[in-house]
Amino acid sequence: MSSIDNIKEKKNRCSILLYLSVFIVTLLIYIAVLVREKAYPFGTACFLHEDAYVQYNTMIRTLIEYVHSGDLSSIMWNHGMGIDIYLNMLYYLLSPFNVIALILGSKYVELSLVIIIILKCSIIPVSALYFFRHTTIVGNTSSLQGWMARLVEMSCAMAYGLCGYVIAYGQNMIWLDAIILMPLIAIAIERLISGLGWRMYVVLLALAMMVNFYYSIYVCMFAVIYLILVSTGGIKRLFRNAVKTLIFSIVSAVIAACVLLPALLCIMKAGDSYVGLEQIGLSQWGNLPGYVVSFFPFKQITEGYLFNNNNYIGVIALLLVIAFVCNKSYDKVFRIKYVVITFILILGSNWLQLNYILHGFTVTHGMGNRFAVILLFIMVYMAYMEFMRLENIRLCDSIITGIIAIALLAVSVTDKEKLQVPVCYAAYMIISVVVIIVLVLLARKSITGRVSVGILSVLWCLELIANAVYVMPATANDEGITDSIALSSWEDAYNSLENDDDSRKTALIYYNYTPDSEVNWYSSMINGYSVNAFASMGLAHYDNVEYVYDGTTPLTALMYNVRYVLTNARNSNGGYHMVTQNDVYSVYEADDLAGMGFMADSSLAQWKGEGTVAENQSDFISLGFGEEVPEARSERLMSALPWCSVKMKVSEQMGILTCYSVPYETYIWESYNNGEFEKTGIGQYIYKGMTVYPPNVHLNFVADSDMELYTYSMDTRDQVVMTFADENLNSETTYYNTSQLVYGGHIQRGQQVKVAAFGGASVGETAEKKVQLYTWNSELFDKVKPYIFDETLISDGYSGNTFCGHITAKKDGVLYLAFPYSDGYTVYVDGQKAEKLLLGKGNMGVELTEGYHDIKLEYRTPGLMSGAAVSLAGIVMFILLCVMTKRRNMSDSVMVKNS
Repeated sequence: MSSIDNIKEKKNRCSILLYLSVFIVTLLIYIAVLVREKAYPFGTACFLHEDAYVQYNTMIRTLIEYVHSGDLSSIMWNHGMGIDIYLNMLYYLLSPFNVIALILGSKYVELSLVIIIILKCSIIPVSALYFFRHTTIVGNTSSLQGWMARLVEMSCAMAYGLCGYVIAYGQNMIWLDAIILMPLIAIAIERLISGLGWRMYVVLLALAMMVNFYYSIYVCMFAVIYLILVSTGGIKRLFRNAVKTLIFSIVSAVIAACVLLPALLCIMKAGDSYVGLEQIGLSQWGNLPGYVVSFFPFKQITEGYLFNNNNYIGVIALLLVIAFVCNKSYDKVFRIKYVVITFILILGSNWLQLNYILHGFTVTHGMGNRFAVILLFIMVYMAYMEFMRLENIRLCDSIITGIIAIALLAVSVTDKEKLQVPVCYAAYMIISVVVIIVLVLLARKSITGRVSVGILSVLWCLELIANAVYVMPATANDEGITDSIALSSWEDAYNSLENDDDSRKTALIYYNYTPDSEVNWYSSMINGYSVNAFASMGLAHYDNVEYVYDGTTPLTALMYNVRYVLTNARNSNGGYHMVTQNDVYSVYEADDLAGMGFMADSSLAQWKGEGTVAENQSDFISLGFGEEVPEARSERLMSALPWCSVKMKVSEQMGILTCYSVPYETYIWESYNNGEFEKTGIGQYIYKGMTVYPPNVHLNFVADSDMELYTYSMDTRDQVVMTFADENLNSETTYYNTSQLVYGGHIQRGQQVKVAAFGGASVGETAEKKVQLYTWNSELFDKVKPYIFDETLISDGYSGNTFCGHITAKKDGVLYLAFPYSDGYTVYVDGQKAEKLLLGKGNMGVELTEGYHDIKLEYRTPGLMSGAAVSLAGIVMFILLCVMTKRRNMSDSVMVKNS
């Protein structure tokens, strides 16, 4: 073996050791956290939290169920009244790491999630190390060589892998694949614009789009930003690079069309959002002191709506970024580009309108600033470039860095809402002092560049590791997934509830445990019509990503054909009676069922469902059964309880409580707790959380007649409702949602009633709440019920993508179907394709003539086959481009050789 081969072999061995080192160190950090916190599999606590604790657990279990069933149809009828498994796979389940869950099976889902998250997070610094070892932006102008350069590369890689964003949001494991790919895509962009090849960029971008199309939005945003940063040679050169990158980005998108096209069609049919930019109740500007402290070590991880910043990359990196801006050894225009991009991203994290734009013109659910990882990558890269030319630092640069470090500390402690623990500020101060001393000594040539780089790199790594070990345990849950929902206490009881294919059942215990619900579903790829159907009729939903079978009336109980509800809520559903109760759960059974659909008058096709919940239910009865029951046209099924229908109390006269009155002698009075409330209308409020306890409004009255009471409560935060009669608890919801009806029970004349509506705004947050009380017209509904039961759709069962049933219609009319509307459904009547009707906001029906009919409902994922065809064309295009490029390169080589 030649000496050159020996050198290459040593370099390759060194490279492998470097990659293994950052991987193993990161892996050991996570394992140490598990062991320290006694988290599963090393104890009874749970490492998982937020979406990993609930939503991803659900999706993984659903994937395992789907694969093991052997049925490859695109719909799962036993979840969410029929969910598109392919659409949900596109968003949640296309990561190759999910093979681990399939291997371990449903018994070890929690272990699978822990392994997948930790494995992905441990690979992030590996891909980052590849970037720092191969980037060409700094070029050969750096004096750092050998092990010093390797140490800097490893430090930067660890900073990206252990940044606050990954530690806080790492449990969003569907994002992690894209975060792994981003450094590799950066290298691919450098190769693309330098003429070294385009294949790497096309393949990696297409892969990012396919494993999680949503987060690829931020990957594309990153690609645009990085292209601007690395392009040199003026505007014309930037324009040429942009055109080239755009062309190959389109190729990537075409290859990924099998994901992008059906996903796009699904998003276009998303449910109506109830949390828009004007409702989120936030100030136009974020909390500047809170944002500054988000870059400090040992900061508490924050989660919520917007302005939750977990920007930690190490104090050393933060100060080196400042030094980089001052470093005149880099071209002024070059530095200005980085400063402008950094400023825009920081502004986007703190200015509501720009934050909205950078999130794709939407308000995110839960975690804000999802683009922040781009900022952190750029800042780490700026620190890397400063390291590469650290010997050029001037004394004035060191002094300026020190002054800004002190200014940041001063700003951070002005946070009036929430100061961090003292160790956060102390660590920042100590590390800053050390860094400034090193920079000053280096500027004065009192120490060498190699020594300063060695000190800062080692200190940086130690800081990152200490922060990770200190911060991560705060995200863990005390109980495992199945323990928190007391699964062992009710699973057998739920499974024993027999309903075959002629009705549905659901379990709702604490969190929405959707694997054990044939009705509920939570997904970013949800059928928007299902959400709108539930929301318009008063059933529970969380904005436009979830619908939950809670908050029924006797009418909606018939509309969705759910026989059993197992829940830890109390009496929140009208049209149900309790059959079992214990300390953990109660089982409620429907008073009546109406099959998988029922006949109504032809006028039901005119039903729009665009009014209030009460108006929508009343209109359904009026249009659907007005011919058989004329009273349905003149009377309302649900009526708002007037705010003047009850007697005034002495406390109102004393001025302790406020009220509305028309006429003056009768009142509903209201009181507020644990928050600041501003009335904006009757039953409408803007409120702010003031304590750790949830803000709530109490509505009190004395009933002036017997009534079936319902409360409709809506909130731009999570909310819960309780109803009391003579201080006895009548009903209580337990699952947080955006809005729903809550059955308050049968109220007798003279009873003192209190409705407590709780809001989810935390300390300092602002939200909107609306509350309305309704009465139910039992006499009218009892007249309508016989006509609903008279002509029902009998289930003949499910097979693959198909549901079959039969019905005998006594006259021409509309068959209301107990399946929410979807573009994927095709309805067949007696073997012939029929036009399906959109009833209301999201229900489905079909017109039938008098007589017996066989009904078939068939489902296909919209856009899936078209997307697959486009992807195939994209792959062919990619292959042809590869062949053409190879031939051109061969031709160029021949020409060079001949010349």
